[in-house]
Amino acid sequence: MKLRFFIAGVLLTSASLYGQEAALEDLPAAKEYESHRITSADPTGANDDSWGIEPGQTRVLAEIQGPGRIVHFRDNITSREPHHLQLHVLRIYWDGEEQPSVEVPIGDFFGVGFGFTEKFSSSLIAIDQRPGDLTDSTAMGAARNCYIPMPFARSARVTLTNEGSQASRHWVEIDYRSYKKPPADVMQFHAQYRQGTPPAVGPYLILDAKGRGHLVGCVLSVNNNDGGWWGEGDEVVEIDGKRTIQGTGSEDYFCESYGLRPGCFPYFGVTLCEEPFVTAYRWHVPDPVAFRESIRFLIEQGNGNPPFKSGNDYFSVAYWYQSEPHSPFPPLASIADRTRWDTTAKGVLEGEALKILARTGGATDNQTEARWSGGKQLWWRDAKIGERLDFAVPVSKAGKYRLSMRNTLANDYGVFRFLLDGQPLGQPLDFFSSANVTRRFTLGLRELTEGEHTLSVEVTGTNSEAIPRNMFGIDYLKLEAIP
Repeated sequence: MKLRFFIAGVLLTSASLYGQEAALEDLPAAKEYESHRITSADPTGANDDSWGIEPGQTRVLAEIQGPGRIVHFRDNITSREPHHLQLHVLRIYWDGEEQPSVEVPIGDFFGVGFGFTEKFSSSLIAIDQRPGDLTDSTAMGAARNCYIPMPFARSARVTLTNEGSQASRHWVEIDYRSYKKPPADVMQFHAQYRQGTPPAVGPYLILDAKGRGHLVGCVLSVNNNDGGWWGEGDEVVEIDGKRTIQGTGSEDYFCESYGLRPGCFPYFGVTLCEEPFVTAYRWHVPDPVAFRESIRFLIEQGNGNPPFKSGNDYFSVAYWYQSEPHSPFPPLASIADRTRWDTTAKGVLEGEALKILARTGGATDNQTEARWSGGKQLWWRDAKIGERLDFAVPVSKAGKYRLSMRNTLANDYGVFRFLLDGQPLGQPLDFFSSANVTRRFTLGLRELTEGEHTLSVEVTGTNSEAIPRNMFGIDYLKLEAIP
């Protein structure tokens, strides 16, 4: 079905969404199924319409006898625990199986990585609002909706496990159909989470499945530690043991061009694009990728050239249908591994919190951006060669320490040397880069006494390609005790 609009005498015709025409055509037809809904409604009839899940508890959201089909799943999670969307794990079991066919942290399953929340709409998954700052992993209150059809012959079991340390509450709705007999020739839905932090050398593996089925979607999240453009790598699909599909770039796989931009469409989109965090999705609704024996789905990391290596963190969810039994899933990453991308605190001295002892030139300020730990960096600008900035570095216990820092590089940043208590720390470092990026640097090992020490940053020069403003930005300083 196409919709027609008239504006100032001009006929405009909209393209119909794939499958929409058939669905609308079938809408008036009599239905050969019964409709059901499982909710977290208060059984007393009062308004306490949510379920609680205690730390370490697994809650059964639905236990359904078949044949049937889940057609809608909604969960609104209330928790102030950081990373709670990564700490709650969704599992779904079909037809009495012991190992789940779906095993994914709930936030990733609903299309946004890193435990963040963003409003978006697509053909299969939608979130109704962004309830707080985009990169706030404690934000709560959004309704997450999934419309992926999930058929089953004998039974369906849906569980949610709270692996966090705080209790959570959930407003849940699961709509399903029951049939008198199983629909013919349908396969079971599967979803699997994987990660590489960073991945091993070579293309990053998103899915490795055996049996007959078809891939219907992918969500990929990248923590861009390397800075710059991370997506030159192609998608590679091996079907039934043969290299069948070779893409032309990561953004091309997600149906975009020359990088990724925030925006959501029925079958592709970018739900998160806040440097260094990116999440993109693609739904293969019009173009399922079919396989008869096996499928391996990979994406090249790094600059798109062998050996395909990067320092970035990759997190992915693959969505597919296949006949049972399915191959065992790899063990789900631990909580520490799922959240290791978060560099906030964890023994670092935030740049914006460093005590300034002296400044012989230029100006200092705090800049705000999500890519920096704590969302800020200390910014020193417009200093001249020979001018210096001194920080206080507190040491609580005498010992040997490795000093490192995370800094910004850009086209107007300078060359600096570093001194600790007046003694040089290695060679000067050049913070020029044609792209605005962040990187980690090691300053070396030092024996430090208990008390306050002085870290000095001195302008020593300007890269010949740089805009001569001698900028310096420090995200954080880290002192790591060496046994």
